[in-house]
Amino acid sequence: MQGTVVLTRIALLLLMTATAWAADFEKGLTAYDRGDYATAFREWRPLAEQGNPDAQYNLGVLYDQGQGVPQDESEAAIWYRRAAEQGDAVAQAMLASMYDHGRGVPQDSHQAMAWYRQVAKQGIAIAQYHLARLYEPDQTVPKDHVMAYVWLDLAAAQGDGEARKEQDRIARQMTPFQLEKARQLSQEYDEKYLAPLQEVADLGQVKPQDVAGAASAESNR
Repeated sequence: MQGTVVLTRIALLLLMTATAWAADFEKGLTAYDRGDYATAFREWRPLAEQGNPDAQYNLGVLYDQGQGVPQDESEAAIWYRRAAEQGDAVAQAMLASMYDHGRGVPQDSHQAMAWYRQVAKQGIAIAQYHLARLYEPDQTVPKDHVMAYVWLDLAAAQGDGEARKEQDRIARQMTPFQLEKARQLSQEYDEKYLAPLQEVADLGQVKPQDVAGAASAESNR
């Protein structure tokens, strides 16, 4: 019985902590929406330091944009990474782009590829497009037309017109054997990564496109 009481108290403490986090996070959002970035920073910083991934991502944005704090891309990358390591898809996309373009971190195509892949597997077309681009010959990673075709095909299937153009261009450089292999892999990846997400979308939950906006804006910087 005493153990049950202790567990109940722990559960209540966790609930109170979560409620306090939510309240402070909302205060930060309200401040941000009215352009009071310094207050948003003050509300989010303690939450970010306590491990809240949403606050960590938002802190990254503030440092990235120089809102409420001096612009510091290196510091932004630190906070994006902390959120990304907890599975935040938008933070993963931002960190991938920073490695891709050498903003706040040394340019590293391998790191960019690793983080783009994390996001691409969550059905984000813009990440699939940029992941495919890294398989091109002018990159520091090994050329792989098959994998480039696969990721472009998944992005094109979600309506990305540029991905479709790139896919057609790469297809003209591939052998019949490579094309057959790419099409088989594309079907496997579609069933593995896109079909489950469509089921979630059909249930009215978050769609992959909901995180594409931020990733797209970052890729165009």
